[in-house]
Amino acid sequence: MKRLMASLGWIPILVLGLVLVLASTAEEALCEPIRIMLIGDSITQGGIDQNAYRKPLYLALIGSPRYCNVDFIGTLQHGDEDFDRDHDGYWGWRADEILDESMSNIWNNAASNPPDIALIHLGTNDIIRAHPTYSSCVESTINDLGQIIDKLRTVNPNVIVLLAQIIPSTASNCEDLIPKLNFRIPVLAASKSTTASPVMVVDQYTDFNVADDCYDGIHPNDTGDQKMANKWVASLDTILPGLCTAWCGNGICEVGEICTNCPEDCISSSGTDPGCGNGVCEPGSGEDCIFCPSDCAGKQVGATKRQFCCGDGDGNNPVGCGDERCNTNEYACINTTESYCCGNGTCEGAEDSINCLVDCPEPVCGDTICDDGEDQCSCPGDCGTAPSTETDCSDGLDNDCDGSIDSNDSDCENECLSKREACTLDEQCCSNWCHRGACK
Repeated sequence: MKRLMASLGWIPILVLGLVLVLASTAEEALCEPIRIMLIGDSITQGGIDQNAYRKPLYLALIGSPRYCNVDFIGTLQHGDEDFDRDHDGYWGWRADEILDESMSNIWNNAASNPPDIALIHLGTNDIIRAHPTYSSCVESTINDLGQIIDKLRTVNPNVIVLLAQIIPSTASNCEDLIPKLNFRIPVLAASKSTTASPVMVVDQYTDFNVADDCYDGIHPNDTGDQKMANKWVASLDTILPGLCTAWCGNGICEVGEICTNCPEDCISSSGTDPGCGNGVCEPGSGEDCIFCPSDCAGKQVGATKRQFCCGDGDGNNPVGCGDERCNTNEYACINTTESYCCGNGTCEGAEDSINCLVDCPEPVCGDTICDDGEDQCSCPGDCGTAPSTETDCSDGLDNDCDGSIDSNDSDCENECLSKREACTLDEQCCSNWCHRGACK
């Protein structure tokens, strides 16, 4: 199907507006539902035995990976009992009839339950019935849609509007006039969009095939409903993270999330199951760079003396969590088989301020507490003053905080390990080469 042409010059303005308005709403609590108003005609309402796009849309929003708390609002209810059925999709109605307060309770209900987001798919009946005439119905529909946006702003000046380029149809007048109406939608959106109340265009027309996606040339079948839901969701994904303080799937375990309702963001372990892929290398539970390379650092290629494998002892040159190469900006290694669940309010097990900040606040240097992640070098005020010389030339640590470790420190010039002496790190050896537990 031929892709509709659309002006793109307004898109940066809308994006900037979205960033600003979402920044102002980011403090909304996760427990507060996001109210979404679905405005339309029979395509939104659905037939007697149909849920329209509303059910797959709702299930996508509340399920994995979003887990978003949404509340569909409206004056009608249609469809199955297992989703939020509220909507304002009136069978056979035009845009001007949606505006008419004498025909329904739409606007009184919206005033009592102001929508945070409004989804609008209107214009099909305006074209089928050519309101007021064939030659002017596109212009009148654009005018009515503009007034609907204005009316939404009377109940919520910060409402975010998703305005659809409507799906195609083989009904009277539609094949000619729907493309003309859809061509005007981006222009209308650009003229109505503001920083406080952005208007986004959702292209429901492109890739929608009437023959495959409708059951009567007008109304979507299950396949068409799913296509429409997917388009709405794609646009909502650019909005909802700013409205939900906790957004499951962003890689951060936040207030309101826990390992049980958002395992995508919140690490956990049962103790017996280390949970490979949780971002923490857990020796003692069967993890190492061979069996869990996503969690455990390691290098098993190149010169053998440069190879190492963090974790439970497999691979060439296995090393434990005490090796600094096992704990970097990319990897964390903790010897534990303790069970833990990020988001439960207790900092435990393999949790730290990097992988579970919600339970383990970042250490604050200067609070008189020597926290995990602090030492005599990074925070002497909390952890005490470092010694003036390297006190242990084989522990792999910079004891005197001069930037040199073990045999690389001038204090250890005569204390490095000789050939064949047991070692765990290259730095412990006078040769700077520790191979299979012995200096070379």
